[in-house]
Amino acid sequence: MEFIWKGSSNLGSRADLFTVVLYNNYSPPPGFCYDVLCNDEPINDDLESPDYNVDERVNRFLQYAVHQSEVYRTNNIILTMGGDFTYQQAEMYFSNMDILIRYVRERNSSDVNIFYSTPSCYLKSST
Repeated sequence: MEFIWKGSSNLGSRADLFTVVLYNNYSPPPGFCYDVLCNDEPINDDLESPDYNVDERVNRFLQYAVHQSEVYRTNNIILTMGGDFTYQQAEMYFSNMDILIRYVRERNSSDVNIFYSTPSCYLKSST
């Protein structure tokens, strides 16, 4: 559920507040937390590695995104990738998200456009 709360008729849009009940709180999708407090496996895009898992990780992410999109009214959804005390090892987190973004974008059969954004950018795209 998301809506713009009109806080004051006297103050106009300056008092408007975007309100949203996020699909997964503000945590990342299950299996996509890449911080020291998480146990999710990192994305390995080394084709020579026996731990290569790009296809599985991209498929799982896209399944989650499609499932989440079914409860939104617009074509734009917000996937939050944080939580309390995450990003203690931000380099590892962003490195995995960069890899995920790269391979989701390369997936020719996907209609998903994935990128870093902000709440204000999301709000502009959804209203």
